[in-house]
Amino acid sequence: MTSALACAGFRRYLPSSAYDPFPEVGSHLLRVSMVSHPCDWLGRYFLSRWTLSSNVTTPSFEVAFAKFILDYLDVYPGRVGKKFESYKADLFIRVEDLPEAFYEFMNSLRVPRSLYEHLIKKPDFQNGLPKWDPELRRRVCQAEKKMLEDFDYHC
Repeated sequence: MTSALACAGFRRYLPSSAYDPFPEVGSHLLRVSMVSHPCDWLGRYFLSRWTLSSNVTTPSFEVAFAKFILDYLDVYPGRVGKKFESYKADLFIRVEDLPEAFYEFMNSLRVPRSLYEHLIKKPDFQNGLPKWDPELRRRVCQAEKKMLEDFDYHC
């Protein structure tokens, strides 16, 4: 998620240097979060824990990924959606809609274009994701049905 935010141009700012589109509101904070398709999120989560020296095309990788998904389905079904729900954000941006959704959001807040125009290419969030067994994908989509509906995702 951190790299997705970096691709979208989000950076850590000191409060004194953050852009405040509503200075008259004062302490009001607008909570923005990013979401991604639960299958993509699970794939990226698994990859982030797979050792960098491991080859992602080996049978052991495919077996480990399938086991990870089966464990998720047995122990944590629906957890991806609950994770995003727990953020209690005022606004969600789908990573698949970047950078356009981010531009629209910044424009709606009247943020000067010069602060975000350096974002010139669309990030590739699909690059390197594990290949899915269709049945496991179907089961994950069933487990995350509420999230898929809430964020207008399809399986």
